Amino acid sequence: MLSCCNNEAYQPLVGNQVEGATREGSSRSLRRATTNADIVQFTTSIYYVEENEGSLVVDVMRLGSMKGTVKVRYHTEDGSAKAGISYEETFGELMFEEDEYRKSIEINTIESLYWSATMEFKVRLSDPEGCNLGIHLHSCRVKVIDNDTFPSNKYREQLLKGEDGLDEISAAGLFTEYFKLCFLQVPSISWRTATCLVFDQMKNIYRYFTLCLNIYIVDVLFNLDSDTEDELIRPTREETAIVVGVIYVAPMMVLHLWDILKAKMDLVGHLRLYLQASLFRRYLNYSEESRASVPPPDMQHALTLGCEGAARGYMKVLDLFQKLGQLAVFTYFTLLSNPGAIYLIMAMPSLMLLFLTCQSWKSCCSTDASQRKNTEAAVLSLAAEVCQRYRLIADYFQRPQMNEIFARKTDELRRQSVPESIEAVNNEYFPKWLGPLFVGVYIAVYAHSVFSNAISLGTFLATIGIMKDISSEFAEAYEIILELTDTFGSIQHLTVYFNKPTDLLMWKQVNRQRREATRQARDKLFRQQSGKVDKEPGNYKTDLIPIEIGNMSFGWKEGGTPVFENVSVSVPQGKLVAVVGPHGSGKKTLLSLMGHMIFPLDGSIFIPSHLRILHVTQEAYLLNLSPWKNLIFWMCQSFVCRSSAGAQDPTVVANEDHSSAHHGRFGEASPPP
Repeated sequence: MLSCCNNEAYQPLVGNQVEGATREGSSRSLRRATTNADIVQFTTSIYYVEENEGSLVVDVMRLGSMKGTVKVRYHTEDGSAKAGISYEETFGELMFEEDEYRKSIEINTIESLYWSATMEFKVRLSDPEGCNLGIHLHSCRVKVIDNDTFPSNKYREQLLKGEDGLDEISAAGLFTEYFKLCFLQVPSISWRTATCLVFDQMKNIYRYFTLCLNIYIVDVLFNLDSDTEDELIRPTREETAIVVGVIYVAPMMVLHLWDILKAKMDLVGHLRLYLQASLFRRYLNYSEESRASVPPPDMQHALTLGCEGAARGYMKVLDLFQKLGQLAVFTYFTLLSNPGAIYLIMAMPSLMLLFLTCQSWKSCCSTDASQRKNTEAAVLSLAAEVCQRYRLIADYFQRPQMNEIFARKTDELRRQSVPESIEAVNNEYFPKWLGPLFVGVYIAVYAHSVFSNAISLGTFLATIGIMKDISSEFAEAYEIILELTDTFGSIQHLTVYFNKPTDLLMWKQVNRQRREATRQARDKLFRQQSGKVDKEPGNYKTDLIPIEIGNMSFGWKEGGTPVFENVSVSVPQGKLVAVVGPHGSGKKTLLSLMGHMIFPLDGSIFIPSHLRILHVTQEAYLLNLSPWKNLIFWMCQSFVCRSSAGAQDPTVVANEDHSSAHHGRFGEASPPP
């Protein structure tokens, strides 16, 4: 259940041979020797701070005889939280004078205006002089808790209501806040976005260039009048044609190279990684109620397709900006070459915008889509239920009836999908009609201008090409908008998951209560035994702090029959305690309370903050790892580092585990899950 101190002599580290004691994070093995030097370590393995608190006090404790002066150095180390963004880098030296048993380190936190997942960084002790560092507690983790709502606090009141409050927020407004969060908060996204916005316009510049080149080909290169010879690039038309052909193709090399660089920048991949890592970190910090409310398949779907859809939704906005840039190019070209047709060029996107507005209003008012989704959900639910309860259906000979029900529901789903298919066809044909319609009007109205040489044939044909391009580009833009609106659902689901309650504030409260109670207990012990000398050098005063339960009450249902009521008990460290009782008397509940899996409704459970607490469930779990890695899974940090680096021999790990199990004192806290 928990590792307590015993009467064996502590075998500390020699000098500064501490794993990870340097800024570079040394991976050398721990070496131990028999010595009675004092031990310096953190008072707990994890500290909690809310980013708006401004600072955190990290306690460092000295264990041993308290004779002489000892020194250690300390420094912060980046994890998911980065110095200068989430906290201020802190380093220095701690000097313990004789009989001084506690020091503190103050670390300033930096409050962000934007949401972020719970971040972590480390604080390490190193370079001990006159003392040794704790085996495990020579480093600690600091969790920085962000209480903002995802994606921003603009809709905080509604988001705190859960899924019901999400219905009060417009999908476009929520997406806007999500876009701002990604651009302003996610590392490297802002410059990648700006780069894409700028260099994507090269395609529009190339389009303007080809329009001008087409006019030149028609009005100069293929115009055999003698007055056009002065405008040829080369002396002959054949040579000019070769040069024009090369100029026409050459920019494609630049565009191709940019698309390769854009793929390497992987804007969507970076966003997906950020969302996945943040959601996974959030899920690991869920409260028990939040975790129970999210089925594993739903979380798996959110981590894969949900994060992918949200990341691609961000990219769709950049694609729309590229299309707007193309419209600006067409407008500019028309103003320069054929100002009389500008009203036609502007009328096309105006009608398209009106069409989009009507479609949006229609989709908001229509209930067909919601009915189809409900029917689709019913079909999936029926299929899942049949798969889960097949034996019941088969045993009662109900397979024909279930087939009929399934066929009826799928047919209903088919019929409900027909109106949407018809609407999709009409939407697809709107830009296809618009282009030919405006081209026909332009030909009928402006053909006489070509006959009278008011505009050149090249300009006339280029304007027709622009109208066709606007039509096709609008069709593409409409598809982008539809795909963008499809991502709204992914963002809404992610918003629900990101804003589910966590147990971090509860852990912070318990953590600080344990630290404060441990501090007071040590102060009391050192006041009572001031001047006394232990008969055995292996005995430390901190070992005398008992494990206590004070007036603890707990019940599974508020107002129901309590499992425990006003329970008080005190057990010295180093004692083996057996809890006996009949089935259902509360033994498992007591161990869950001691392991901080659940918390008492009243009273307190005090375990000194530097002791390890390990809750071992009745169920047997195996990860998809080798037997050896499952066996040493409790060695979280060491296990990850060594298995990923492949540089640590398993025998050495086993020896370390053996030494720790037989010689470790004070239950230095192993990192909890």
